[in-house]
Amino acid sequence: MTDKATSGAQGSPLRQRMIDQMRIVNLAESTQRAHLFEVERMARHYGASSADLDGEQVRDWVLILIDRGLSPSSTNATASTACVIRRRPIFSSAAATLR
Repeated sequence: MTDKATSGAQGSPLRQRMIDQMRIVNLAESTQRAHLFEVERMARHYGASSADLDGEQVRDWVLILIDRGLSPSSTNATASTACVIRRRPIFSSAAATLR
């Protein structure tokens, strides 16, 4: 990706890991930006680094999004980012393909 918003040249190791994982599963640039935005927004909500968020916080954040009436695609983007935060592949099918 050459887009500045998803450039691997800057940011935390977690951000780079997310970008790399999204590249592995060939997500579109706009989808990658959406995932990164959701992680940043969730971290701001909790006043913590995204690397410090636990599974319960991510689960609660997804429920907040559902209560706000966000679309399934928006809530799915957040749930997918949780997999990277918790050091798991974004999509289990992609992980199985890489084995």
